[in-house]
Amino acid sequence: MNEVLIGLDIGTTNTKAVAVTLKGELAAEASRRTPVQALGPGSGVHDPQELWTAICGALQELTSSLPPKAKPLGLATASMGEAGVPLSDSGEALYPFIIWHDVRPQAQMESWESNFGARETYLRTGLPLNPMWSVMKLMWLAENEPEVFSAMRRWLCVEDFAIW
Repeated sequence: MNEVLIGLDIGTTNTKAVAVTLKGELAAEASRRTPVQALGPGSGVHDPQELWTAICGALQELTSSLPPKAKPLGLATASMGEAGVPLSDSGEALYPFIIWHDVRPQAQMESWESNFGARETYLRTGLPLNPMWSVMKLMWLAENEPEVFSAMRRWLCVEDFAIW
């Protein structure tokens, strides 16, 4: 059992890491609580530094529990919905991650529906309109946090942030 593949699942409740052998046998596992700050009914954020600490903690625990000769071959990352964070040119988080199920972009989704139509959007994307979409969160930032939106140079979803 020298070679392992690592999976990282940054979920709504927990951030989980697993290592499996090439035969599919579990070699090690670790978990950390995914930090979330509720802002009110249906809305919340993840502090980028706290989330990064949870990700690193799970991976450090996982790798330290692997056998000494274990050789990681790759890492696959997955996460919850479309939680996203705006970053500056230098990679600094300008605003916390807006959690995937945050309903604050409801008005932006309704505006989208008025301008483009729910059916037309579905026919083009294969997805029903939902305020969780990154584009809705970006529209919300533009309208509610214009200084953040104008300073933003990157928008990363959670799995992108973990890899970046």
